[in-house]
Amino acid sequence: MPCLRKSILRSSSLRAGACSGLILSGALNLALKGRGLGAVERIKVTKTPSQFSTIFAFNVEAVEGSTNTVHRVEFAKAYYEQLTENKISPEELVKKSFEFLLSRESKDSILRSFNLKQIGFYFPEFETEMKKQLQEEK
Repeated sequence: MPCLRKSILRSSSLRAGACSGLILSGALNLALKGRGLGAVERIKVTKTPSQFSTIFAFNVEAVEGSTNTVHRVEFAKAYYEQLTENKISPEELVKKSFEFLLSRESKDSILRSFNLKQIGFYFPEFETEMKKQLQEEK
């Protein structure tokens, strides 16, 4: 089972070995200034190669001053379509997901590698919130 949060990892039967990173390439910068996300100034989303054609994979860098964290995020194309109805790009979904996470925890609390669907296991309101945001953007 993929990991999501260090705090969950410490308090559960999950092992650190369940989380791992892969080689990353390509970039899309997404600025977050003025969004109430604490001290994080920018989220950089980079599409990366996936072993499977049915999986999206991204590298996400959360920048705060001179420090940053890097995270590997994957999710099924079917999950993306179910969650967004193709109203936004996969990159935008990753950005919005990190905005969601950063409004609830620090960048250092987010695990370095996880499946996007896992967010809903720890934050049950995640999918409802994403769909609500998409409705409001119409």
